[in-house]
Amino acid sequence: MICICICIATLFQITIAPQTALAGQSAVSNMNKTNYGFHLETNVTNGNSPSEIAYRNPQHGIFMLFPSNWTFSTSGLPDYTQVGAFYAPLQNLSDPIPARFTITVMSYQQDISLKDFTNMTLSSLNQTDQIMISSSDPTTLAG
Repeated sequence: MICICICIATLFQITIAPQTALAGQSAVSNMNKTNYGFHLETNVTNGNSPSEIAYRNPQHGIFMLFPSNWTFSTSGLPDYTQVGAFYAPLQNLSDPIPARFTITVMSYQQDISLKDFTNMTLSSLNQTDQIMISSSDPTTLAG
C-alpha cells in the first residue's frame, strides 16, 4: 500500500456539511469524528488556543497535524483512492484558488517501491501534455 500526499491548487471547493469538519476553536468532544475511518481532534499548542487539528486514520496508518483555520473534508473527492482533503482558507476576495492538500491511498496486489511508484507516476504525468513538472525532489514533511 502506498500513501500519496498531493499539494495542488483547485478552482472549486465542494463540501457537503454532514461529511465536512471545519477546523476551529471547539471543545475536543465536539471535534472528534470517526466517520470513514478518520478521527479529528483539537491539538492545544499554546496555552488554551488550539492552533492545530490532529488527523488520524488508523485504517491507513496516517497521522498528521494541520492548521486549525484549514477545512478537512471527505466530500467531493474526484477519485475513489482519495481518503481526505485539507483546504486552506481564501486569503482575500481576489484569491479564487485556495491551496489544497489531498491524501490518496493506493493498494497494489504486488509490492512496489516508492521510487518505482514515483517514476511510474511522473512518467504518466509527463505523457499527458497537460502539466509541466518543474522539479521533483524527495521531501520530508515535518519529520
